[in-house]
Amino acid sequence: MIKILGFKRLVILLVLIGINAFVGAVTFGYLSPESLKSERDVRSMRSQNTALRADIERVQVELEQLAEQKGLFEKYREAGFFARQNRRQIEDILKSVQQFSGVTRAAASVNPAEIEENEEAAKANHNVLNSTIEIKIAAFSDVDILRYIFLLKRDFPGHVSVDEINIKRAGEVNGTVLRAIATGSGIPLVNAELVLSWRTMVPENDLEQERGN
Repeated sequence: MIKILGFKRLVILLVLIGINAFVGAVTFGYLSPESLKSERDVRSMRSQNTALRADIERVQVELEQLAEQKGLFEKYREAGFFARQNRRQIEDILKSVQQFSGVTRAAASVNPAEIEENEEAAKANHNVLNSTIEIKIAAFSDVDILRYIFLLKRDFPGHVSVDEINIKRAGEVNGTVLRAIATGSGIPLVNAELVLSWRTMVPENDLEQERGN
């Protein structure tokens, strides 16, 4: 083979092969790290995009929840839940409820408000006021009493819950009672006793001013 190519040509060929191998090794050594770096960059960008999409979805959910909470807040505000407990206003409401419910008599006693412990309200610098209301009702039927409760819960500012309800028959239906009913006398046939809780939530500053007055 040496004879065919000649010694000089063989040396030149070997040198060229060596140079080619060196260039190939250098090129591979240069391109391979660059390729790995590019792959890492792509993976990093994909990870960042995934995190960004997750953040966008989280923000969208939070905005939707905020809109719902705002709507709920406005609903409670319009219902008077964030207002002071006005006793004079309550007297007018009780008279109106008695009139439109159809009950014969209704005597209500509103106890002084007490501060009810509530961690969430305290975090917002608010206090929950709870007033117990005791009502004695005389009515022609239990339907009138249930209507009374419905109107009370609807018209009262804040939130009203029924803690206790006791309905009893006032007496036996006899001829005298039937004649009285026929003449429109409105004789009560049932009596009821109610215990309600009336709650509102007010800022701590408003409560301090009210106590100062």
